[in-house]
Amino acid sequence: MHSQQFPNQAHSSLMRSARQAHQLFSVMLLFCSSAQSTSRNGAFIGYTERAGTACRDNDSSCGDWASKGECTSNPGYMMMSCPVSCEQCTPPELDAEKYANETLVLETELGKVYMTMLWDNAPRAAALIMDLAHRGSKQQKQCRFYRSEAAPLEGGGPPYGLLQGSLAGILKAPPSEGNAPPKYGHAAMILGTTEFYIALMDHLEWAGAHSVWGKVEERSMETVHRIVSQSPYTNYTHPVGTLMRMMSTPVPFRLRVVQP
Repeated sequence: MHSQQFPNQAHSSLMRSARQAHQLFSVMLLFCSSAQSTSRNGAFIGYTERAGTACRDNDSSCGDWASKGECTSNPGYMMMSCPVSCEQCTPPELDAEKYANETLVLETELGKVYMTMLWDNAPRAAALIMDLAHRGSKQQKQCRFYRSEAAPLEGGGPPYGLLQGSLAGILKAPPSEGNAPPKYGHAAMILGTTEFYIALMDHLEWAGAHSVWGKVEERSMETVHRIVSQSPYTNYTHPVGTLMRMMSTPVPFRLRVVQP
């Protein structure tokens, strides 16, 4: 059994590999969820509490640890720190009205991205993301952009016109919501994951394939394009043949909330 000083150094490289595998798996889900709604096939392959403690994971790495079998091999730590990922309880539904008058900000070393939440299209996803913004740095430590694709000069790509990242640490993967198509500046969840992207072009054919939960304010699109243009990338060829641009060094971000 592992020490409760988890994760130890022996786990560090394993956890990094798990995060990378999770991100690539999310890319694959993005392909698959769009396959039936796009002509560019291949572009994207109840409330319970225990012992008075709310049903929440206490570390953004819980999902990665659980996927590697830590709920079984290290139950003493995992059941206390990662009850959602270890399926010990059902996380709560959040009250979207609690966050209705707030603006989301993604803070990066290359600038701030201000976002307006689209409550009419994806209220549950928007509430989950605002909830994460209210959590501490420990819960947000895995939030980062890791895939950078400028809009193509012509046609449907590659590149595919998106900036993709992770919201690891969110209470739970948001549900499928709304039918709004992801347009330029929209932020949308990749269904069944904690991954999202900001659209750098209109993707009208993906309507309903991804939950559109926010829109980058016009003043912040310059920052989004700066992240894309200043981030070196490595070409990665997916097994189905799709060419993707994965950042050589991910760009971390912190979520903040500001009042209007």
